[in-house]
Amino acid sequence: MVNWINASLAAASHLNSSLKSFESATDARLKEVSVFDKLKQMYDLKRKADSLKKELESEVIDVESGEVRVRINAAQKIQRLEYPLDISPDKLRDAINKALDEAQKVAAKKMQGMMGGLGGLQDLLK
Repeated sequence: MVNWINASLAAASHLNSSLKSFESATDARLKEVSVFDKLKQMYDLKRKADSLKKELESEVIDVESGEVRVRINAAQKIQRLEYPLDISPDKLRDAINKALDEAQKVAAKKMQGMMGGLGGLQDLLK
């Protein structure tokens, strides 16, 4: 009877060891899949960001302030600047700042649509 108990304990110990090995291998595979999923999410996020950048660069905004005309894109790059030679630097600065504000507003609206895609960013950082 003692031999049978010892044999049963040995078999249970071996089964427990096998189970731990299986769990360890399964965890490793799950982590591997998880890493690939995160890489895919990062790739998708980059594609969305690149698309948004192109969209912002193509969105043109014309702003007029007094005698100053500024053409700027939503990526906040000045495309054209027209002003008389005798304009005060303050008026020129104010017109440029106004154009930048408008470009920021347009960019913010466009980025709101992308924010759903950024929800995955929190998952990537876990």
